[in-house]
Amino acid sequence: MLALALLAGCGGSSPSGTNASPATVVPASAPVYIDAVVSPSGSLKSDALSAGRKLTKRQSEPYAGLLKLLQGPTGKTPSAKEVKTWLGENAGLFIGSISASGAQGAAGAVQGLLQEALGKALSEGLSGAEAALTGSGGVAGLLSHSSVQGALVLDTTNPSAARSFLEGQAHAAGAHSVTYRGITFDVAPDGIAQGMVHDFAVIGSEDGVKSVIETEAGGAALAHAANYQKLLSSAESGRLANAYLDLESLGGPLGSGSAGSLLAPFSGLLGHPSVVYASLIPSASSLALDVDTLPSNRARATSANSGTGTTGAQVLRGLPGNAWLALGFGNLSRTLGGSTAALHTVGSLFSGLSLGSFSVGSAFAPLSSPSLNLQRELLSWMGATGVYVGGSSLLNLQAAVIIDARNPALARAAVGKLAGAYRAAGGTSSSTSIPGTETAQTVKLSGFPLTLTLAYGQGKFIAGLGTASVQEALHPQSTLAGSSAYTTAASALGQGIEPSALAEFHTLLGLLESLGLTQAPGFSGIAQALKPLDSLAAGTGKQLGNGVQRARLTLALASGEAASG
Repeated sequence: MLALALLAGCGGSSPSGTNASPATVVPASAPVYIDAVVSPSGSLKSDALSAGRKLTKRQSEPYAGLLKLLQGPTGKTPSAKEVKTWLGENAGLFIGSISASGAQGAAGAVQGLLQEALGKALSEGLSGAEAALTGSGGVAGLLSHSSVQGALVLDTTNPSAARSFLEGQAHAAGAHSVTYRGITFDVAPDGIAQGMVHDFAVIGSEDGVKSVIETEAGGAALAHAANYQKLLSSAESGRLANAYLDLESLGGPLGSGSAGSLLAPFSGLLGHPSVVYASLIPSASSLALDVDTLPSNRARATSANSGTGTTGAQVLRGLPGNAWLALGFGNLSRTLGGSTAALHTVGSLFSGLSLGSFSVGSAFAPLSSPSLNLQRELLSWMGATGVYVGGSSLLNLQAAVIIDARNPALARAAVGKLAGAYRAAGGTSSSTSIPGTETAQTVKLSGFPLTLTLAYGQGKFIAGLGTASVQEALHPQSTLAGSSAYTTAASALGQGIEPSALAEFHTLLGLLESLGLTQAPGFSGIAQALKPLDSLAAGTGKQLGNGVQRARLTLALASGEAASG
């Protein structure tokens, strides 16, 4: 669905549409709504094209592949020329409901889509991820799922031309006509419906199209919902795309609270909000993602009872100063809502993921192990958590996860428990001695070329690449707080937002090049995707008023020469 936010290159060069927002005909009860300016003009157009061309190695039409979202029931992708004659400035995609009986199947379909997109992104780069999201099994496939009701809603500059386009698609697919409240639309054998509702072209499930008709006829519209209006009014200008999620209404396997929920990690990182409004803001040299939220009753209660505590930004500042990738989290158990859902989700997404002969999934094997009780033996003692990766070659590569132990006895026992889970997954382990630790185990994993060291000492649990990573985690020679990487990240975020995550992609690319992996099977896609990227910074905690809180992620793009090299 994120692919819809990048459809900007497909519109006409001088849009003359009504500028009508699809949210005016989307039902107010829709828990998921994504919209985009698909025919931008002025600085928004130039910024979107500049960023898109850098990300796609300077292709003149960087988003042309996303026309697949409009292929409708025929399976034939329309040409840009066909669409330019009628496509207006705005497009929106909403999910109106997911049936209780089919929620698990829909969640499985979404998880499968995310896994495929992740795998293709790593092996084939951004083009692979785009293909996964826009192919027959992607966004359009989700809307044909019998349990999912929703639609793609497009503003039009020429309703007659849009109607002719849709009727041609329907005729080719052998669709039959349906009339509802005086409006006729077509339904194809696969269940995809399409038609004109006032001046909007609508493609989606049959019930999704009907809900647009009801809203256009005077039903409650999302555009006028109180939470949507509050978040919309707080958003920055220059937005190319936006996503609105009502997490409390979504619920179920796709919501934010149940075990294995796909949105549990996302919700936890943002403090368990009730609603979310994310905005993509391009510039010639960067892409920014603002995520504005309103707190849930659960979040308010947690905040009132827990005090301030250690923040992710504070954790990040204390990580080793040589890190080129670093993440900081506050109390990890609280971040995850005291639930193992996020851990299960991470384990599921990475299970089976490989880069050539390099098994990434094996490193996450304990998260899916039946021999490990994630709640009792991991989550119950996890406090403030940091992740760092440093070093520019295999000889000095360091990486570790560092977790403050709220229960030292359980954290110490977790070393042996995790080593056992790795053995059950086909690995081997042995005891080792590291100065400053009370217990440590060396683990070798099947298909994973690096040695993993698990240790507990000085109130911290550490999982690192070798003993040097563990020692640096316990006694860093310097910290990120005084580094140029931290200063750059803070400057990129602006608005007084403190970094809780940063990455320098050029260092990672240099590491891959030094190891001769940029053309190796499974790694060439990563190298291709990294070339246009310079750095990433992310942080949370900006208060905007009216109860709205902002998190921001900024992706700085490499210069033209670096991106094309």
